[in-house]
Amino acid sequence: MVDITTLRKFVKSPKGRAVTLVSLLSLLPASVGACNFTNKKAKAEEPQTVEDTIDYKVHASAADSLLDLSRDFYDNGDPDKARTTLNESFIEAQRALNLFDSDPRNHYRIGEILHALGETDSSLSYLKEAVDRYEILIPVLESEGYDSDFMDSYKGMHEECLKLYATDLYKSLKNKDFESEDDLLEGIKQFEKLVNLQGQDNPKSADYLFWLGELYSEAGRYEAAIDCHTKAIELEPDDANNWTYLIIDYINNRNPLKAEEVLKKARELHPDNEKNWKHLKEDIQTNFYN
Repeated sequence: MVDITTLRKFVKSPKGRAVTLVSLLSLLPASVGACNFTNKKAKAEEPQTVEDTIDYKVHASAADSLLDLSRDFYDNGDPDKARTTLNESFIEAQRALNLFDSDPRNHYRIGEILHALGETDSSLSYLKEAVDRYEILIPVLESEGYDSDFMDSYKGMHEECLKLYATDLYKSLKNKDFESEDDLLEGIKQFEKLVNLQGQDNPKSADYLFWLGELYSEAGRYEAAIDCHTKAIELEPDDANNWTYLIIDYINNRNPLKAEEVLKKARELHPDNEKNWKHLKEDIQTNFYN
């Protein structure tokens, strides 16, 4: 386990103080904390004293170390220790957030911990806050001329946070049978951003295009769903789920000829999924020809 007392003693030592401040300033320019977050009810906060800065770094470092340790426990087949360590990480992460609310990474860290704990609904508010703050900060930092390495790192953190937020939002929507229209629209917005960030031609976008297509379909936007699932098939033709949902899209869009055309191709490529294709053929027959 991370010894918080030892870590705090090191950070408060002359050497540790120098390391702490250089590390903190290299990652977070002083001007960032002064940014005025548009449409935020609470004023952005940052450490006000050197002591606060040191305590912030101690808690943030402890939270990160404990989070890494929990992954080791999971990898070594000890989920109980992993969960205990995640709970300890959450406490340290919350303390870091209380000291430095304006840094999106502190919101992201808590969202990541809650995600690892399986607390999907609880993770969403933290991850959304982090995504929103990243999207406000990035253009500000770019306008102030920060170097490309720093910006690439910051944009990378934003993208990873967006992936986790979109994924947890999808899971939450799925678990609730997409009953919330507002959440459904929020999910569509976030997956659209994610696909645009990664690029529609990027193989890594296949899963996100698949999920976005499902959200479009739930919202009754069948043409958009068809576009997404068609693109997902181009990127991952070996995934039978992409073919299944494209057939369903065409059925929902009242286009039996295209549904049959896609079904024929799907059967040729995935003969081992014949039971599923048979059910879809029956759906087409029932909906359009009986």
